[in-house]
Amino acid sequence: FSCVTTVVDHPCTWQWPIISSPSHQQPIETKTKFGLFSCISVDLFKASFNMMSLVFTTVAISISFLGASAEIPNGQQQLHAMYTQPNYPKYCSIPSEMENRSIPEINSTEVKTQLLQVSAIIRHGARTPYRPHSCWENYGTASHGGKWDCSLTALMSPTRQPPSSSSESGSGSDGETQGKGMFLFEKVYDALQPPVGNYLNGTCLLGQLIEQGYSMEVTNGRHLRNAYVAGGVSNARHNMQIFDSYEYESRPYKDSTYFRGDDEQRTLMSGQILVDSLFDVQADTIVKFHTADRPRDVLTPNGNICPRLDELKEEAHASQEFKELNTSLDAKEIYSYLLNDVKSTLDDPGDVVDCMMTSYCTDRPMPEAISNFVAEEDDSWLSRFYNFFTKIYTFHYRYNDSAHAKLGMGPLWAEIKTPLEQSKRCHTLEDMKDWNIPRLVLFSGHDTTIMPLLASLGDDLWDWKWAPYASMLIIESHAIVQRPEAKFPSDHAFRLIYNGEVITQRMEGCDSELCDLDVLLNYIEPFAIRDRNCSSTFPTDAVALEPILDKLAKVATTEVNASYTIGVALLCCVLSSIVTFTCVTGRLPLFGSQCCREKYNGLSPASGKQTDITEIQVKLTKEENELI
Repeated sequence: FSCVTTVVDHPCTWQWPIISSPSHQQPIETKTKFGLFSCISVDLFKASFNMMSLVFTTVAISISFLGASAEIPNGQQQLHAMYTQPNYPKYCSIPSEMENRSIPEINSTEVKTQLLQVSAIIRHGARTPYRPHSCWENYGTASHGGKWDCSLTALMSPTRQPPSSSSESGSGSDGETQGKGMFLFEKVYDALQPPVGNYLNGTCLLGQLIEQGYSMEVTNGRHLRNAYVAGGVSNARHNMQIFDSYEYESRPYKDSTYFRGDDEQRTLMSGQILVDSLFDVQADTIVKFHTADRPRDVLTPNGNICPRLDELKEEAHASQEFKELNTSLDAKEIYSYLLNDVKSTLDDPGDVVDCMMTSYCTDRPMPEAISNFVAEEDDSWLSRFYNFFTKIYTFHYRYNDSAHAKLGMGPLWAEIKTPLEQSKRCHTLEDMKDWNIPRLVLFSGHDTTIMPLLASLGDDLWDWKWAPYASMLIIESHAIVQRPEAKFPSDHAFRLIYNGEVITQRMEGCDSELCDLDVLLNYIEPFAIRDRNCSSTFPTDAVALEPILDKLAKVATTEVNASYTIGVALLCCVLSSIVTFTCVTGRLPLFGSQCCREKYNGLSPASGKQTDITEIQVKLTKEENELI
């Protein structure tokens, strides 16, 4: 089958994939869905709202892949055909692995709750390499998987200009556009021809979401739909439903949902695929998807805006613990094998993992030296590389009580904390509506979003494994309807779920799947802040530099005094040596005149008479004393 999806530049809206079958096969039965996603800057949305119709692009979204419950057996069979290896690491998130990540019901029968809010933080689905690597010999050649062609393309269209105040009735030039169709421009990366080409030698972008990744986010959306929307098949308990209908336009109030992602193709599209799998729409619908300038965003630890993060990372790498890890016998063996057997000169652990996983997860050719994977946690070189370089790459997340992770994820935790705290005002879904508090909050990010978030919650929350494609961390906020004595003093509880596994009990202060909400809020309170102290510990302003400058001045003064003293001493030595030399030899250094020779011989040059040597010595002694 072939896929055609939209991926449009910011500001943008995207079209979802259109799945069609080969002409010799029966078409897949589908239900067409339509929607419009507009990428809205988090900080600039209000200021640019009036100009949105002029500067934002929109596209009609047509999906024939997703049915009402996003279940398409024939389509799943074709997706399974993409995977030809007998086994894959969990990182690859193949369909069977994704199916195992469904959201479990609450097992406790002692506590009655009402779910108020769900915060879902996801990693994007499978993608192309995020930068042009030189992974190993012949990696960039077409015969060794170096060419990436994508059937996911971008459709773009200018938004209709709204009628002016003078033509609101529909007349005039603005009115002439009413009822007309609009162009959809397909963005295809095929303009370059040899010898010049794209980074990946085909029609794919660096780091672009691919077909397998699309399927993963469809499954994530279905998991949320089944668990939290009325009629969901995997969770029939009424107290877990935060929406009464699959229909997006039937949401109880406008702000009951909030969607957020950074401005990367793979993250925005992954989030939008999930939303489309979660909800249905019957007509073109504009959906706000909030984002920000990528270099300034906070969905991952960002050293560009927080220099202290780089210092914390350097401190971690300078620690004895890291040095022991990176110079162990196992490390030496791995580095040697990577260089000599894999024929790779990569020195960045993240690049090693990216090269291996983007290749293995898409069945691309790999060096024989690392093609022996059998099962998760086996002793294959693929598993050894994956586990070792994961620890090297993420070491600073856990070092020093996760100081780097807490500082780096502080602003995102602040975004997550705000609606969580707001939910404490409420005990029913109607209360949530009255207070206009979102029931579903979605953050679409990266592996470097998921891993430091988990690391910041304590050593036991994260298993030190690289977050697989399409990972999903869920934070549920519950109102306590009926509870045992002395439990849940805040009358609210939370539950943590990571890739289908409940992990609440791993958090300090929690002993079951439901834990008092204040335990979480109090834990993140010290670092869940937007206005962080990101200053470098090396002072850069004049005030901070004053003590250092004073010390430097004292050192300089001391050095000058010492130099002066040494110089005087040397001068005295030189003069004393000259006097002594003259006294002994009867002549000045470097002067061998007749006068001097005659003095030395005891003769007076004027009279030719012999002079008393003792008299000469006495005179020299007086001269020496005067000089000294």
